[in-house]
Amino acid sequence: MAMFSKIMHVFCLISTGIFFCSGIYCFICWGPDVQLKLSYILGIFLISLFSSILYIPFFSKMEFSKNALLAFRAFYFLVINLAVLALGYKFCWFKIENRKMIIGMEITFIAVYLLVHTVEYIRELQEAKKINVRLASHNSLAE
Repeated sequence: MAMFSKIMHVFCLISTGIFFCSGIYCFICWGPDVQLKLSYILGIFLISLFSSILYIPFFSKMEFSKNALLAFRAFYFLVINLAVLALGYKFCWFKIENRKMIIGMEITFIAVYLLVHTVEYIRELQEAKKINVRLASHNSLAE
């Protein structure tokens, strides 16, 4: 898969995850009659774009040690989390004095983060299986 396709895949995955999880968040924290502004949707796309661009090193063909990969994932988590909280505050997605909303934002963020990384992990496993099948078939033809 070309780099642009991978980035777009992650962008769509993140956007979908945010819309799904934030729909639940909005229902719980704001109620079923909440009306959202266009800035909400644009904020979601901005976070998705930012997250997708920062996800590029995960597509690298370089080999990372487990510690380096864990450190990078922790850094990615922290940076994206801070960006979500900053944009959430700027666009009034939560009230800073309302702990329930802040906890809800964190739970929503963690749910989206886990969803994206789980789907990507499964996709990478499937891609690896396809490559192994092709290699096995190529090796059997060479013999």
